[in-house]
Amino acid sequence: QQPQPGQQSQQYYQQPQQGQQFQQAPGGGQTYMGNQFYNEQYQKMKQKSSTYISTLVQTFLSIFRYPYNKGKEYVSGANEKLAIGFIAVHAIFSGLFSLVIARQINYTFDQLSNALSSQSSWSNSSSLLSGSKSVSNVMEVSYAKFFFIVLIFSALFSFILAGLLFVANKVLKGNASFKEILCLTSIRSVVISPFILVSLLLAFLSPMLGAYLFIGCEILAMFYVYAATPVNDPNAKERLPIVMFVVVLLFVIISFIIMKNAVVLLLPDKLKDAMDQISNFSFNQYLN
Repeated sequence: QQPQPGQQSQQYYQQPQQGQQFQQAPGGGQTYMGNQFYNEQYQKMKQKSSTYISTLVQTFLSIFRYPYNKGKEYVSGANEKLAIGFIAVHAIFSGLFSLVIARQINYTFDQLSNALSSQSSWSNSSSLLSGSKSVSNVMEVSYAKFFFIVLIFSALFSFILAGLLFVANKVLKGNASFKEILCLTSIRSVVISPFILVSLLLAFLSPMLGAYLFIGCEILAMFYVYAATPVNDPNAKERLPIVMFVVVLLFVIISFIIMKNAVVLLLPDKLKDAMDQISNFSFNQYLN
């Protein structure tokens, strides 16, 4: 018996299509098993994320409290996922700290704009203070630009330090892998990250005090890195202090050069345009 047209279409929609899996629901209907698959994957990802964060926190506490023993143990474990996690947290916290600096810059130039605008002679004669060309508008920095640029360069500096430590390990005739050196580098992030949060709070009260603490924690972090450096050869241990001194010195020099050339990226576009006009200005065209 041939099915009627209406019955044929009904049977087609009731049958599972190719590539689809169904299971019997308690009410007698069918449920798509793909939903169960996605739920299982979500639960697995959730469990992995929870385990990762828990391990990250426990490792952080152990390294911070026992830098020599637990630090060396962490480095020898060569868990690059934890290392990248610490470096990422450090970069994010650095980006947050930069927002306080950006806020202070905008506040300073806003106060300058108000002070200049209150002088009638300035406001009448200076085109810089007229309309949208006020000092605060020209000098206002972008919070988003500050955050992402500082975040990127913070991570970049960590990998530069990792490269220097890797070379230092070879100079000391060590056999540490790059994963181990990456873990060693991330110890710097372990130490700096909590101090950045403290600096963040202090910066609201005194930006200079927050900046001093930010710099001071960098020095402390290098002592932690030194304590966890994997060196077993007695002769290499004798040379470790001078080698680490050279590493820190090179790191400071390279970081300073990069920051000096990258600071222009943080400047407002209007200010950069004004600086370009000033640099291209020549008195000769008026003197001739």
